[in-house]
Amino acid sequence: LKPITDESAEEMGDLYLDIADAFSLNGYNLEAEPLLAALISTQNFRSDAIWLRYARCLQHLNKFEECIIAFQETIRNASNSHEARLELTNLLINLNRKEDAANVSFQDNSEAISLDLLKLKCNLLYQQEMWKDFVCAAKLLLSNVIQIFCPFLNQIIRFFSY
Repeated sequence: LKPITDESAEEMGDLYLDIADAFSLNGYNLEAEPLLAALISTQNFRSDAIWLRYARCLQHLNKFEECIIAFQETIRNASNSHEARLELTNLLINLNRKEDAANVSFQDNSEAISLDLLKLKCNLLYQQEMWKDFVCAAKLLLSNVIQIFCPFLNQIIRFFSY
């Protein structure tokens, strides 16, 4: 690995990424971390996908504060990354930082809504007894569920009415 890491991550980024992915898939996150850290400091490989891999790697290593920063960077680069928001929200809940988790799970109504994330936010707000925010989030959740399932229910009703 030394001859590869002696080369610039900017020039050898694809190889760094392949090796880091192989390490991570096999549970060698300690070995993957420096490769991913090198990639996020490059111009060509500093993408939200690499930040997300880095965050997951740090989480496996129990480096939670660094992991939170990496997830936040992922979300900053790709604000509609529901996957990163969901993972960060779950991490913050596990760290008993429920207010931070509720803030992370915020979704702009103009974006595509993640029902899983919205459900998690409703649960958090309910647990924190933040009733006004809970009602708003629950209304948004229900309206989205109705939009998804009403066409289906209408088809079922039409089918059985014949």
